[in-house]
Amino acid sequence: MSAVSAYGTVNINDGGVFGGTTTINADLVVNDGGTLGPGSSPGLMSIIGDLNSGAGSSMQIEHGGLLAGTEYDQTDVSDDPETTGSAEGIATLNAGANFNIDFFSGYVAEVGYTFDVRIINAYRQRGASGPAQEKPSSSGLS
Repeated sequence: MSAVSAYGTVNINDGGVFGGTTTINADLVVNDGGTLGPGSSPGLMSIIGDLNSGAGSSMQIEHGGLLAGTEYDQTDVSDDPETTGSAEGIATLNAGANFNIDFFSGYVAEVGYTFDVRIINAYRQRGASGPAQEKPSSSGLS
């Protein structure tokens, strides 16, 4: 899939699925019942804008090894196009958002292993106001 450019916001609604190895030049909202599937078995999805994963939304991750973007899916959220200067993209993760992980190629994660499925530069907790908190490292699952 080639880059997706839109002014404003791209919404993934109930029953909708958006995925692939691509760059999205817009804010992305995954609503209740919508699914975000970064990568193309697997791959990297870059969002140049904000990402809002709503309650009841899903992120579908494929995991078959240790290398991000080539052996497991990853999402990079950065540089909001609606701001100027060095402002970063913001990922808002609401309570009730789901992560679904499909292991493939016989891969079995070891106990205690951590892998980063999202790379974010800043984040905002549900209901928070004011500036986003800086997030210097990736958020991961273990």
